[in-house]
This record gives sequence, structure tokens and C-alpha cells, in this order.
Amino acid sequence: MPEGKAGEALKKKYFKVEEWQKQVNTDQTSTLKAMSDYTGIAFSDLEHLPYSVYLLYRHDAWVANMTQSEEGQKFIKACLRLQKKDADVKAVREFNKERGR
Repeated sequence: MPEGKAGEALKKKYFKVEEWQKQVNTDQTSTLKAMSDYTGIAFSDLEHLPYSVYLLYRHDAWVANMTQSEEGQKFIKACLRLQKKDADVKAVREFNKERGR
């Protein structure tokens, strides 16, 4: 997930949040719960992992959860598309061909 304004804009676009959800803060344990469900490792043991392993499990658990819904899949695809630095020349050529250019 991109940080800052880009991340907030993506969240706002792809994930509708109801007013009551804004009032319930589950950020402190929801990540650990997702990681525990994904890895089978207890909460207390997750916090004692080497940092690089912790980040890897956090990432993988997040991706696994996101791919469970169609909205999540669209979100991941959008994030990947936004990370591209080079033009997709093949797609540009196909687009121009369809438009008759």
C-alpha cells in the first residue's frame, strides 16, 4: 500500500468506509490477526520474529486477504499499475491501432 496521499486516495476510491467504521479503531490488532490467521503463528510470537520476516508475513497476509474479494483484486492491480515506471509499448500500440492512428 502506498503511503501518504496516494495511499489515502486509493483507499478512498476502492474501499467504501461507513461512518461507524471510522469510529472503530482495529488497526492495533487487525494486522496481527491477519498475520496469525495466514501463518498459524500466535500473536505473541509474531512480535518476536526478525523484522524482515515480520514484514514479509505482513505483506503476504495482506495480499492473501486482498485477493479474497473482487474489490481487493482490483485494488492490487491498480497498485501494481501505478508502480510501473515504463510505458507498456504494446498496449499503447494496440490502443492507437484501435483508434485508427
